[in-house]
Amino acid sequence: MVDETRPNHALVTARLEKWCQTVAGGDCARFERRLAGDGLNLDTVQRVLGPVRLADGQPLPSWVHTLEVALAAAREEARFFGDGGFRAHEACSLDPEAPIPFEDVLWPFVLVARRRLADAAGTG
Repeated sequence: MVDETRPNHALVTARLEKWCQTVAGGDCARFERRLAGDGLNLDTVQRVLGPVRLADGQPLPSWVHTLEVALAAAREEARFFGDGGFRAHEACSLDPEAPIPFEDVLWPFVLVARRRLADAAGTG
């Protein structure tokens, strides 16, 4: 499935095989039809499945800082609970009987947004 003349073909092959197995049960023809349904083909996806890096001298995107702060907030919450687990419903006013999808993942971003808002308002 992978053009072996391209660098990192072993990595790309492993990723393509995993993807194919996941979405098409390992059926390559079915996988290619699935890609085509999204306007893609093996050639286009091969180019994005290898390792990436920023071009020399390019700064990280601005969202990286927000992600770092949110991950730090999640680690702080995990330490608060003491068991390494993060449970948004115990840290906020969300209803544990009716959880919102992905609330545990999104909660650190809510914390960051609250802190930034409080800082901007001068109350943080």
